[in-house]
Amino acid sequence: MSAEWNDEQKPQVQRLALSGFDFDCSCHIVLEVEDASNARKFLGSVLREQGWVTFGERDRARKDGGEDDREPAVSIGFTYRGLQALGVPDRYLNELRAKALAFCEGAPARAASRLGDAGPSAAERWAPMFAFDRAHVLISIHGPNRGAVGSMRKRLAATAGAGPGFKGWEQGILSAEHLTKDKENRTVHFGYRDNLARPRIVEKDFAPRKLRHRAGELVLGYLNDEQFNRWDNRLTAPDVAQFFRNGSFAVLRKIEQNEQAFNDYLDEKARALHVTTDYLKAKLCGRWPNGVRVMPPPPPPPLAQPSEPKPEDGFDFNDDPKGLGCPFGAHIRRTNPRGDSIAPPRLRPLFRRGMPYGRKYSDGTKYEKRGLIGLFFCASIEDQFEIVMSEWVEKKPMGPRNLGNAKDPLIGHHDERAFFHIPQENGPGIKLNLSEPFVTTHGTLYALFPSLSALRDIARLESAASLGAQPGDARRQTGAPRSGDSTGPEHGST
Repeated sequence: MSAEWNDEQKPQVQRLALSGFDFDCSCHIVLEVEDASNARKFLGSVLREQGWVTFGERDRARKDGGEDDREPAVSIGFTYRGLQALGVPDRYLNELRAKALAFCEGAPARAASRLGDAGPSAAERWAPMFAFDRAHVLISIHGPNRGAVGSMRKRLAATAGAGPGFKGWEQGILSAEHLTKDKENRTVHFGYRDNLARPRIVEKDFAPRKLRHRAGELVLGYLNDEQFNRWDNRLTAPDVAQFFRNGSFAVLRKIEQNEQAFNDYLDEKARALHVTTDYLKAKLCGRWPNGVRVMPPPPPPPLAQPSEPKPEDGFDFNDDPKGLGCPFGAHIRRTNPRGDSIAPPRLRPLFRRGMPYGRKYSDGTKYEKRGLIGLFFCASIEDQFEIVMSEWVEKKPMGPRNLGNAKDPLIGHHDERAFFHIPQENGPGIKLNLSEPFVTTHGTLYALFPSLSALRDIARLESAASLGAQPGDARRQTGAPRSGDSTGPEHGST
C-alpha cells in the first residue's frame, strides 16, 4: 500500500476536509447514537444516495447561470464515543488510543488545560449537545441557502434508521451563514475580511511558510511537513492502517463574539490615543478591516487607511522584524507566524471550514447573539489545533521587542492586568489593557471524518454480523476493509 499522496487518493477524502465548499449556508447536527443497528442502517442508506455525501475536490455545478440551485452536500464525522457506540472493533479503537489521545479523551476533558476555556467558557457551561457521552456523530450540511439546507436536514431525518438510530435531530443543531453573498469579499463578525489565508496540500514544491503543506498535515496516512507519518502502515496491521487512511480529524467549536463590547472598547481607546478605530482594529488583527496586512510605516501613517487595496496571502513577516507594522501579539502573527524570523521551526497549519452565525452587527441595534461556528481540520488535534490554542493563542506572544503579556486580542480569554503592546519606532510603544475577553466558548467537539471506504466499513458492521461470521473470521466479524473493496467514489460522490 503506497504512502504517496496523489490524485488517486482524493476521491477517498471527504470534500469538506479536503477543500471545503463555496456555499453560503451550513448546518451542523450533533447526534447521539440510541440504537447502533439502526444508526448503521442510516449510514448505509445515506452512502447509497448518489451525491449526498461528497468526496474529492470537484465542486457541484450550477444548472444555469442564475440563482444558485446546487444540491446541498453532506459530510459525516464521529467522536471517539460515537465510534464505540456504533460497534467499531477494539483494534481500531486501540490504534486511536495510541495515536490520537486528544480525540479519545474528548474536548470537554481538555478544555481548561489545552484550549484555555475557563470561567464563562468552561466546559461545564457548554451547551448540552457537546457533552462527551452525548456527542457521538456530527453531520454537516452545506448548501446555497437556508431553505436548501433545511430541506436536506429533513430528508436525512426521514432516512431509514435515522429516527430509532439517533436522537438530537431537533435539539443538536448549529446553523451558520456567511454575512454577504459576495464570495470574493466575505467578512466575519468584528468587521474583518475572511477567507484570506488558504493553506492547501500539494504533491510537490511544498513550502509551509507560503501556506503549501504536505498531505500529512491534513490527511491521515501520509508524510507531514516534518516528513513524519504517525499512521504509517508499516507500523500497524494493514487493515487497521487502511481503515484510518484518508481520514481527517476535525474540531467543531461554537464561539460567541460580543461585538458591542469590542466596538465600545475600540471607540474608548481610539479617543484616548487620538487614532482611528480602524487603526486599532488593524493592529489587533494584523490586517486592516479590508484585509490588507499592516506594514511598517511609512506608509501608512497611524491615521490612514492602507494604500494598497489588495489583500495578500503568501507573505511572510521578514519585512517587519520589529513588529512596527504587524505587532508580535496580533492575531494573524501569533496563529500563523509564516516566515517570521522568530517563528518556531514547526508550523501548525489548520484548514478552516467555518462560518459565522447571527446577523451582521450594526450600530444602535439591541444585543443579539452572534459569533463563529468554527470547523478546523488537521491530521493531529494535539499537535496542531491544541498547540495553536494553548501555546500561541493563550500565552504571551513571541517576539524580541514584544513587551505585552496579553493573549490573542481577538479570540483569547484575557486575564486581569494583561496588556497588548503596539511597538513604535521611537519610545516604549502603546499599551492597550485587555482584561475582559470579547469571546465566549459555548462548546467544542473532536471528530474523525473517515474516508469513503471506512464509512462503508462502519455501515457494513451490521450486515457482517447478520451473516453469521465464524469466530476465526476476524475481517467479517469486525467489518474490516477487504482487499476487493473499491477505492472509487461509486456512491455519494460528486
